[in-house]
Amino acid sequence: MTLTEADKTRIEEEEHYREQVKGGLGNDGNKPKKGKGCLTVFLIFIILGVMGSLFSKPSTTTNTNSTSSKTEEEVKLEEKNRQDKINTLGATFCRERTGGVRAVNFSTFIEMYEKKGETITLKATTAAPTQENCNKVAGICLTLWKEEECKNIAERKIWIGMTENQLILSWGLPSNRNNSVYSFGTHSQWVYGSPIYDGSYVYLEGKTDDDMKVTSWQD
Repeated sequence: MTLTEADKTRIEEEEHYREQVKGGLGNDGNKPKKGKGCLTVFLIFIILGVMGSLFSKPSTTTNTNSTSSKTEEEVKLEEKNRQDKINTLGATFCRERTGGVRAVNFSTFIEMYEKKGETITLKATTAAPTQENCNKVAGICLTLWKEEECKNIAERKIWIGMTENQLILSWGLPSNRNNSVYSFGTHSQWVYGSPIYDGSYVYLEGKTDDDMKVTSWQD
């Protein structure tokens, strides 16, 4: 059977309609070229992927740095450096407390630190401390206070603002202590040595007995 011109026209119109439904027409009314829509989608995915990588990289780097842990070698090196500081400081503690120097008994000071909350009676002594106790006291000092402060304490130095325990560890227990209580707190005079011959006076103040600090001294 031969198609008439009307049939041919109708078939062409139907094919044209099906193409419109499937892909739509271009702005000029013509059928779009094959592959144009796929290429556009592909370019969009590439652009989105690049933008996602740019925005995600700083976050990934930050998380990696924040969660990075120290290596075993770094931990060992830090521990070695700390032990070297303790040994050096401990040697100074021992050296400065020989030859009959009156100081606090290190065993009682260590016990006071290890048994927090318990009442420990500190004792004075003129006997030289053991190297083991000197190192223990050095370790306690570095745990409680700054390294520079511990060096001064080991060398039996005092300064304005040092605490009561720092003073005891540096100069030892006083031979006499005179306290005066006022509205602002407590004023305390610590006497080292004989007040008649060669005494030294250290003055401390604080709102309570637990926050006494050195305010001045007199040789």
